[in-house]
Amino acid sequence: MEICGDNTSALSFLEEFGLVPSKKSIPPNCCGVPMKVENDVRRKLGWMWRCRSSVIKGSPTNCRKILNPSDGSFFDGKFCHISIADALAILFCFVMDVKIIFALKHLNAYRQRKGDTTSLSTGTITDYYSHCREVAEIISSHTDLELDNLGRIVLFDETFLAKRKYNRGRFNEQMTINVVGLFCREDRSGLFYKVNHTNIKACGLI
Repeated sequence: MEICGDNTSALSFLEEFGLVPSKKSIPPNCCGVPMKVENDVRRKLGWMWRCRSSVIKGSPTNCRKILNPSDGSFFDGKFCHISIADALAILFCFVMDVKIIFALKHLNAYRQRKGDTTSLSTGTITDYYSHCREVAEIISSHTDLELDNLGRIVLFDETFLAKRKYNRGRFNEQMTINVVGLFCREDRSGLFYKVNHTNIKACGLI
């Protein structure tokens, strides 16, 4: 968790791997010209983009549009009410498949060692884990690849998942998601499809 020790180191890591834009990133255009960077401590990343048409000599517009560079990310200030370091630590726990109860225990213990008197709640980590699952599901379901597996063995199976809603409550048959997956052991490539059928033979693949 040392990489998430504070917001500065966490932000440097995110910028290095392109997970969030930096001040040196190519700015979006507004009114036909690139937007400029302005420092703003109220923003999650400490800065924002602002339209510069009003400061260009001879510009007919006086646009003062601003864009928050963290919009649409896991660190969006509208929905992320914890620090960037804490959000990044939760993402690491999800990637490493750490159970929520253990993630909560270790993250709060780490915060206490830093002298932080506040603590994360189970609901916060649960919500972030749920968002991560949704992102993984969207990316995987939109993957359209061809498996180059001529002469190789491809495992083919189905599974039944339940829709997650607020991570609580019961579910019935109407909430079941049928997923068909293919996986090649040799090159460890695979993909899956969401189907409406209830068994493999109905898919027409065997």
